[in-house]
Amino acid sequence: MGQLFLWTNRVDDELRDRFLKRFGFEIPESLLELYENLPEEIHKFFGFISLEDIVEEEERSPRMMPGLVPFAKEENGDRFCFYRSLQEGEPVSIGVWMHETNHFLPITDKMHLFMHWWISKETIDCFGDEDWPEIKKILEIVQASCGIEQFDVFSAPAFYPLSWHQEMNRLDPVNPFTLTFLSATQFALLGYDAAINNLRNSQKVMPHYGAPYIWEARLQAMRGNISEAHHAYWRHMSVPIFINGYHYWWQWGDLQIPELSEVESLSFMRQAEISPPAEILRKRKIEMLIDGDIEDYSQRMELSRKLLTEGDLNASLAEMSNALFLAAWDGSAMKKVLPNLAELYDRARRGCERDQCERATHKLEKTAVSV
Repeated sequence: MGQLFLWTNRVDDELRDRFLKRFGFEIPESLLELYENLPEEIHKFFGFISLEDIVEEEERSPRMMPGLVPFAKEENGDRFCFYRSLQEGEPVSIGVWMHETNHFLPITDKMHLFMHWWISKETIDCFGDEDWPEIKKILEIVQASCGIEQFDVFSAPAFYPLSWHQEMNRLDPVNPFTLTFLSATQFALLGYDAAINNLRNSQKVMPHYGAPYIWEARLQAMRGNISEAHHAYWRHMSVPIFINGYHYWWQWGDLQIPELSEVESLSFMRQAEISPPAEILRKRKIEMLIDGDIEDYSQRMELSRKLLTEGDLNASLAEMSNALFLAAWDGSAMKKVLPNLAELYDRARRGCERDQCERATHKLEKTAVSV
């Protein structure tokens, strides 16, 4: 696409290379087009962070989990981020980091669909305001700049969660966020089999996202499949807490997942009329936490060490990540967790995330204030 403004500049190869080396993935083409085709004033107006500041992590809180890369910010303190998951081979997901809880909500793994979501959000936030006509013109320019003119979000903006998700489902039939919402809210119309099939498709597309697992567990329990519910709850507990599906973006459809969703999983295992299968009860995590304090970050660190001793590096990484999530409001506790997490990422040959842990530690030591 040609430049829309004469004074815009091409992103140079050196900056692209720095981004790739620091984060382990390339800058998405749709985001590059936005930076190349629009002047800096428009980027700043809508909260997009300069590429230089993205690379230097100027807007990255030390509380953010490794793998998160903020590229835009909201006035309320939330950040729009890329996320590179613990599982190799998964596409980078794009979504919202919520500063009030430290959760991350993945919206999609396709940048052009995220931009569609973002323009829809800005339309809903600004529609009807005194300056809406001017903002609409700017949004139309943004839309054209990143090649998504075919998405009409202005003539009939999706003001209701169901209509917005139905539109997203039309554009991307395998979007995990949308499939989960539709299954969770429309299972009476879809039928249990179709809803559970949608949730399992979501799990295949984005295995690190916790919401499809917990909703499968709920639906399996509703239809009396207790053993299947136990297995789905266990798969949910295998996902890092910070990406469990919790969010407060009610205008996009509340998925009704508690902040610490492991409470629900463990409560079901303790109280279900049929006990969990033996292979689940023998899991080290279940043995340690089913009657323990699941909010104690130090217990998660101990669990992570035991899992590593048993040779399960991925599970060890997930639990040390959970320790960081639980310690995120205590700077001194974070300083205990971050070096251990950095060491695990180094073992996993994930140097980008290891370096993020080290930079977060340095930032904490430098500021010596509450995070």
